[in-house]
Amino acid sequence: MSDANVVTEERSKGLWALCPACEHHWIVAHYPMDLAAFAAVAAQAACPKCGDTHPVVPRQSDGELLEEPVPVKPPRRKLGIVVPGTRSSPNIGDGS
Repeated sequence: MSDANVVTEERSKGLWALCPACEHHWIVAHYPMDLAAFAAVAAQAACPKCGDTHPVVPRQSDGELLEEPVPVKPPRRKLGIVVPGTRSSPNIGDGS
């Protein structure tokens, strides 16, 4: 029996995406799949967490994600208001 006659079952693999807005990772599409259908699904990808429509492809190999999802950092709080002309503002009103 030749190898050409042996039917092998391919396991489904996923194309991972990374949202640059919220850093969420998700699988956009599974392959093997018809190339036209795969391209259509990937082109319409949007983050399921925040809705951003510009995902990027993170490091992956053979359907496995190679990078750890990064936790979302909370927004930085403003610690105070700098009023122009005060000593807190460099080069404004200090005569330089």
